[in-house]
Amino acid sequence: MMSKQRKAIKVESHNVLIVRRLINRQVNLWCNQCNAKVSMVTPERAALLRETTPRFIYRKVENKELHFVETSDGKLFICCRSLTTDI
Repeated sequence: MMSKQRKAIKVESHNVLIVRRLINRQVNLWCNQCNAKVSMVTPERAALLRETTPRFIYRKVENKELHFVETSDGKLFICCRSLTTDI
């Protein structure tokens, strides 16, 4: 007698959509707390990097738990070095 063998093949696919806007790019700016020129990102981008909400990032900025720079035209940038610390 011959036995039959069955093989199951599972195929998974993932679609990745990358949306880039100028506001989500990082820039190199001077961070007074790090005392160095570092990569900085917008609060929205920081939230994406930390997998949280922009409001959480703004709250951390208000509590001075993240390093940040405000430009003369009112734009806020978050220091990427301070994002890597456990917040």
